[in-house]
Amino acid sequence: MRRCSCVSSLLIAIALVVPTFATAAAKTPARPHQALINKLIAAATVRAVTRGGPVITMQLREEETTSDGVVHKRSFKAWINPASMLQRRLQLNPSVIIGFDGRRGWATIRGKEDRRPQTPMMAAGTLNDKLFAYLLPFSLEEPGVEITSVTKTRWHKKPALKLQVDLPRNFFTSPIMNTAWTVIVDAKTHHVLMAQFLPPKKYLAIAAEGMRYEFLKHTTVAGLRVPTYVVIVALQGAQGTEGGHTAVDRITVTTQPYDPSLFLSPKELERINEG
Repeated sequence: MRRCSCVSSLLIAIALVVPTFATAAAKTPARPHQALINKLIAAATVRAVTRGGPVITMQLREEETTSDGVVHKRSFKAWINPASMLQRRLQLNPSVIIGFDGRRGWATIRGKEDRRPQTPMMAAGTLNDKLFAYLLPFSLEEPGVEITSVTKTRWHKKPALKLQVDLPRNFFTSPIMNTAWTVIVDAKTHHVLMAQFLPPKKYLAIAAEGMRYEFLKHTTVAGLRVPTYVVIVALQGAQGTEGGHTAVDRITVTTQPYDPSLFLSPKELERINEG
């Protein structure tokens, strides 16, 4: 369907009313550790983010080595709106695109919108599967995410803070990831150093693995500090023993002009065109 000349203005107007993490959080009771979250976000914000500014693109290339020594390669591309980071888009492969407009998830398969009832929930969960760790500390402001405790610790012999993080039910599509996470933060810079999870106890019997993400390199784009080199290690058993299953993620981060249609579903775009 052809767009009318006023669609771009309408799209921008709609995008501007979608809540950011911060404004969404303001409508719910204050988090017990909101002051710390604010410090973490400030440490990862090099300059103020403005509405209508550039969109962040992340091209992730992963090399995974399984316990048998076999190397597997995969990649995906993501788009994030820095001014409202609930707005995200993910291209898993040439056929499948997943998005979240700030309120609702959606997906297209070979250019056609997936209208199945479970799609909005599955789309939101898949975006969290792929992006939650890489968007820390900003993803700590997603609705339902709570820091339950903060303790002093050390990471690679340096002072650090250990955050225990609870996630809402079905936050991820994987039941193994739907568990409490641990996030390690540099005590001085407040930069996120590591994030990990262990599987729920009921999955340990089937040898389910947890994962540890260690963020080793970063860059600044669109005013935000984001990771570019991440090492992932499988964690086994209730104590999280490191296994022989590892991965290295290399992320190329760029920007492109802001376009709200990146984050709106085909159904929403069609409704706007018809209106």
